[in-house]
Amino acid sequence: MKKNIILLGESNSIMQNGLQKGVKEGIEELNEAGLEFYNFALGANDSLHKIFATVKNEEKFYDAELIIIETNVNDYDMLYYTIDFENIALYMNILFKKLSCFKSKILFLILPFMARETRDKDYIERRNIIENFLRQKINHFGFNCIDTQTYYNKFDILPFFTQYR
Repeated sequence: MKKNIILLGESNSIMQNGLQKGVKEGIEELNEAGLEFYNFALGANDSLHKIFATVKNEEKFYDAELIIIETNVNDYDMLYYTIDFENIALYMNILFKKLSCFKSKILFLILPFMARETRDKDYIERRNIIENFLRQKINHFGFNCIDTQTYYNKFDILPFFTQYR
């Protein structure tokens, strides 16, 4: 029986020479295990799209060895531009419950970003609301997480990458 590796991300997961390339290359190196790669990423979409992708492709998710997911950037954008936090929290809760049904390793990536001016207190507060809620859910469900946003904040790395915007 083949085991799947699923990438359920945002625009970062769509770029041909980005995250998906690294995952594919890793699978090719290990392919004696019969791993199959699926990328259900879609740019500019939040947790709601990820719920849809898990339902639509449920069989593949049940056969997944690993599900890699990123959602913080677009969930933030939804909060910043249109949707209130209660709806975003509802979508995240549904997504986490759905992911917990699969007997798979779940790896969340909390990616660093600075979409607005860093001195904008509203921006920082909204980003923190999304990311702290996400961290709380990851811990509650016992999922794995690579939190590069915290690392970038701790060592003040993000301004280096955004200074020439």
